Amino acid sequence: MQYDSWAASAHAKKGLECESCHGNGGDYVKVMKDKARAAAAGLVTPTLAFCARCHLRPDAVLLPKAHAHKPR
Repeated sequence: MQYDSWAASAHAKKGLECESCHGNGGDYVKVMKDKARAAAAGLVTPTLAFCARCHLRPDAVLLPKAHAHKPR
């Protein structure tokens, strides 16, 4: 489900992968189910300021679109 959602995204179409926004998965993949441990191991949780590195006018609508596979 997550992969299918990402594969249909604009990020995927531009060749970006999870690590483009979330950092090196090898650092945190083994502890992904525990959000605190994953963050401590290096998982990046992008903010709008992070999105501004690529997007000219990031707004609050961007983040939910990037993670459309997550339940609301």
